[in-house]
Amino acid sequence: MIVINKWKKIFLDKNTYLKRKYKNLNKYFIFKTYNKNLRISSLFNLTTIKVYNGIRFIPIKVDSLKFGLKCKYIINNV
Repeated sequence: MIVINKWKKIFLDKNTYLKRKYKNLNKYFIFKTYNKNLRISSLFNLTTIKVYNGIRFIPIKVDSLKFGLKCKYIINNV
């Protein structure tokens, strides 16, 4: 799976996506990118990222983002 917007692609494995989307077991999860790990935790309200599952884009709401890049690289506010 790929989290994508006009700036950057981020690869997300299917098990992590399903755990976040349907079971909601974890307060945060990690995106493995080309050179960094992005830890998404829960501080921003109503922030949505779009995940492409091979058929369509599915929005996932997250609460916060802690990583070394600027937020515009991966956040889509909807």
